[in-house]
Amino acid sequence: MLRTILAYVGFGRSKAIRAAAAAVHDPKSARFIGDADFTTAMDILFSLRWGMTLSHPVSKAVGGLLVKGSERDEEVDIRKVTGVAISKGRLIGNLPRLLKTIDTTPESLVASSLQEQHQVILENVMQHSGCMRNGRFDLWEEGWSGRLIARNDATARRIAWLHVHGGLVQTVLPARITRYGLDPEALDVLTRQWWAVLVPADEAAKLECALRRLRADRCQLVLETWSRTAPNDEIPTCWRLLACPRDSRHLQALRDGLADAAAPVFDLSQWLRMLAAGRVLP
Repeated sequence: MLRTILAYVGFGRSKAIRAAAAAVHDPKSARFIGDADFTTAMDILFSLRWGMTLSHPVSKAVGGLLVKGSERDEEVDIRKVTGVAISKGRLIGNLPRLLKTIDTTPESLVASSLQEQHQVILENVMQHSGCMRNGRFDLWEEGWSGRLIARNDATARRIAWLHVHGGLVQTVLPARITRYGLDPEALDVLTRQWWAVLVPADEAAKLECALRRLRADRCQLVLETWSRTAPNDEIPTCWRLLACPRDSRHLQALRDGLADAAAPVFDLSQWLRMLAAGRVLP
């Protein structure tokens, strides 16, 4: 009889947890990654690392996830550079699309041949972009994807121009590449030991209160960050990271409820699994 009662109570709590999670909504319909073209995985990882962290295994893992590795010197074709950092305060992932945002061609380039335009733009990048370090093009490399990102300052569209037209006028630059990787222990915490999901901040706070009332208090909010939306989004959405241990008996109910929620939550753990598998795009 006791086992039957306990099973019934546990089942009822699971239904309540699922209902509380399913009630999460966001009137703005904001997404953590609003436009994948205008960000990179490295941008997202940097933003999480600077969130307001608490003393929690998940927040510590997030803080130690992105690891700076070794440097190497290579000759790099500009077409292999697929992102820039920073343009308008953030990393940009789609260089061809970035190039299309140029309103007009500068008068100095209108009457020039492609080769002449290339030379002017290349000299401008080499001299004024802030990309050069000790005579070499300064690049970041995502160790999980092999993606190269230029350390840009104010010449993002010129770099995009060189990338797009690199097939017509070959551009090989001496580069210094700094590799970044994912710490395996931190990755294990975030993908195997815990489930971590980003929820709009106000709704996350309400959900955490509901989980406490239902005695699912092992599920906690552990850090705060902001949406990685398109650059023209003037008011980014604040998000909070909800963490639940994988061995929690409430995990499935929580996941099922958030899967049914109106708010576009961001499954960080699943995203990190894809990165570890070599995903290139956010």
